[in-house]
Amino acid sequence: MGKLGGAFLGAELTSAPAEVKKWLGLGLLPQAGVALGLALAAQDRLPEQADTILAVTIASTVLFELLGPVLVRLALEKAGDAGKAPTQST
Repeated sequence: MGKLGGAFLGAELTSAPAEVKKWLGLGLLPQAGVALGLALAAQDRLPEQADTILAVTIASTVLFELLGPVLVRLALEKAGDAGKAPTQST
């Protein structure tokens, strides 16, 4: 929920188009490496909660790695960006 809410808030604060506000969060869900790295760091700092931290992180990572690509595709389609050529920055 933090990624979804944070993406929406960030898009709102930057006056992004409505499609970006609505769908950006789904595009950010599949970020497994970062989540696992942070869980391992938390395990060292909070050894008494290590089992819970790792179990929740691994379960959510598996879920988002399975659903993430589907949700990213859905977000791109709903935002109207699926199939568009990437823009080049200068």
